[in-house]
Amino acid sequence: MAVVFLMEHLAAGDSHEDILQAFPFLEKEDILACLQYATQLLERNAIPLKINLPAS
Repeated sequence: MAVVFLMEHLAAGDSHEDILQAFPFLEKEDILACLQYATQLLERNAIPLKINLPAS
């Protein structure tokens, strides 16, 4: 199962339990591995955001 598929379910508000019930071939560790993988991708490809704060 693709990481993006699980991330879409999580972003839609599905809980780990919802996902595990809908896809019984998955385990909690599979979801956690997807989250870890996505985090690592974001860390490697992070684009710094410039935030303009109002002058005080």
